[in-house]
Amino acid sequence: MSSREIVTLQLGHYANFVGSHWWNLQCSEGEFLTGKERNEIDHNVLFRCSSTAKKERMYTPRLLAIDRKGSITASHRYEGSDDKTEILDKLWDGRVVEYISNSCDKRAAESMGDGLVGNDEGMWIDALHAHLNPQSLYTISSVLHEDESHPFDVFTAGQELWTRSKIRDEIEDRLHFFVEECDHLQGFHVLFNLSDGFSGLTCAILDLLVDEFPSCGFFTPTFIPSINTVDRDVRALHYRLLTSGFALSHCASLSSSLVLPLSLYEGCWRSLALPRHFPCLNYDPTSRNHTSAIIAAALDTMSVSYRAQHPEISLRELTSSVTSMGRSVGSLQLSFPFPISTDSSLHHFLSTSPPFHEAKFITSLTPHVPSHSQTHRLPFYQHISVRGIQQCSHTVSSIMSGYLDTKLSAARSDVSAVQDSLVLPKSFPIEVQSSDSKKSLERVKVSSLSALQSHPAIEQKLSLLVKDMKNISISQYSHVFEPDSVSESIEQLQQLSACYTMQHKQTHSDSDDEDDDI
Repeated sequence: MSSREIVTLQLGHYANFVGSHWWNLQCSEGEFLTGKERNEIDHNVLFRCSSTAKKERMYTPRLLAIDRKGSITASHRYEGSDDKTEILDKLWDGRVVEYISNSCDKRAAESMGDGLVGNDEGMWIDALHAHLNPQSLYTISSVLHEDESHPFDVFTAGQELWTRSKIRDEIEDRLHFFVEECDHLQGFHVLFNLSDGFSGLTCAILDLLVDEFPSCGFFTPTFIPSINTVDRDVRALHYRLLTSGFALSHCASLSSSLVLPLSLYEGCWRSLALPRHFPCLNYDPTSRNHTSAIIAAALDTMSVSYRAQHPEISLRELTSSVTSMGRSVGSLQLSFPFPISTDSSLHHFLSTSPPFHEAKFITSLTPHVPSHSQTHRLPFYQHISVRGIQQCSHTVSSIMSGYLDTKLSAARSDVSAVQDSLVLPKSFPIEVQSSDSKKSLERVKVSSLSALQSHPAIEQKLSLLVKDMKNISISQYSHVFEPDSVSESIEQLQQLSACYTMQHKQTHSDSDDEDDDI
């Protein structure tokens, strides 16, 4: 059976941090990189296969990572200069880039092991261990990394970049390189920063992709800053709010696009709220390296449903299920690690634990969406993905489905499960406090559970953003944001917000009718 390929785009520094940990997790899952091991995950969905000079298989991500000039502080050498790493790719000239960081000396590198640990932030390229094709990296030379005198902090700045033919043509060429080698393209992962100029560039690229590939699914996780810093001034705050509003309204209007706002803070608009708590993780909420690693683990778990060797659902089908009735903004919850002991059955664990919407071991990763829901505020729909429970995958799905039908019958639910654990590489920057995690010298294996949801709390999230946008005097920023465009964005967000209240009104109405009949 042919793989159903996915092309991944990462835009912005934090999005690329998430991507680095995402690819490290993929590479740590057994020996698939050398073809020595088979598992339940079809890695051909995300990776492209090449042959080395010794006729050995090598996998590189089907990835386009975009960032500012100066964000990749590394020298590089091409595959082919070393017999050990030479690639003879059927569609590329065989050169795959290996990045060697210049940002630390040898002793520091040895102290880091295979990657960044602790609070050492570095650059995202320092944390990435996967080999890359030269087409995978694109830096925007006209935008400098951390240039405070010319911050790349507004939606319109990103869209303006797309009007430059050189940048547009170079990005399109790289996209077509990866897309044209796919036999059965099922969609795109598009990871991007929500509140800076990369959101505008992302929306312009998404317009192109949706137009060219209308039958594909688009999964667009977007990230809110995880470093709890005060905006430089009121203008910076207003830029962040308006840029976030423009990006959400634009992405949500695209067909087959599921927008997933993610952060490790409970709230995110006018100011960041308290950080989320994970019972078995001791992490630094101000660390890009820590927070992005947790988000990557969540995305890995969530996506097993359409990355499995024998998937029960495609990316397009999943995004369509979550975004039904116009609810194109989703939410994500994570249990990491999932606290089931190796000697316990899933049935026993579920029967002795509180319902999912009350469980303390599940944490929301979407700001303004609570980790624990009241019974009358259950999700409209949720897709549960489970990794690492040592029972037959079909048995796990069946038990979990039965449990959800009984305990959460008001919420429509689907379940996907794989027996393969989530494998954390030695470079994973956070220690997982779990007595049941399987440790080795190089890797830690843990179980995990995610819930991708269409949740009524999104209505409050959007309403708060609309309120903050309305409180901004747009006339003082008319040189950056057209007042009519701001009004249109606010109207779109209000319409989107209303989609999360209709079903509840209908449900309560139906319930009242039933009471009258009795």
